[in-house]
Amino acid sequence: MGEKIVASVCVGRDLDGKFDIIAPCGICQERLWFWGENVEVAIPDENDTTKWVRKTLSEVSPHYWNGPYKD
Repeated sequence: MGEKIVASVCVGRDLDGKFDIIAPCGICQERLWFWGENVEVAIPDENDTTKWVRKTLSEVSPHYWNGPYKD
């Protein structure tokens, strides 16, 4: 369809075998910012960490350090 897709999901498993969605760490966010602030990442649903909610990097990190340097 000619569209670029960039997304990220981090999943962890506890000792009981339950899978949880984990928000991207700072290093992961920094790497994803290369593709822009609209890259979507998964963060855990606040009511059930086995489910995820889609957010853009700018929503996850609204005060990203390069703000003053944008054109």
